[in-house]
Amino acid sequence: IKWLEKAAADEAAPDIAAIARFTLGDFYYHGNGVVKNYEKGMYWFKKSAMLGSNNAINKFFNYANEKHSEAMFMMGYIFQNGLGVPKDYAEAKTWLDFAIENNFEEAKTYYKEAQKLWPKELKSN
Repeated sequence: IKWLEKAAADEAAPDIAAIARFTLGDFYYHGNGVVKNYEKGMYWFKKSAMLGSNNAINKFFNYANEKHSEAMFMMGYIFQNGLGVPKDYAEAKTWLDFAIENNFEEAKTYYKEAQKLWPKELKSN
């Protein structure tokens, strides 16, 4: 775990850091070789997605489709900011709406800021 944490912190090698962060997320989320810890797993998945990791993005997509509100929020964040995918405000809004419907508080706050960048037709929906 120590070498993964060191690699995850290496800002000079973002591709390696993304893989290390995803791997840490997977280890903690599933309890592979460490004590199972959902929060730590999601933390590392988020850190990996911030670097545009396709693995992390796919993991969030799968969790979002299983109705995990935090993953729905992250999908909105990913599309809003174009992390590993093209920016897509309509898709961001859809995922943020799902997260809000599932009572993820952080999504409500983020939504207010995110919509400032959306085209007029999205804001009225």
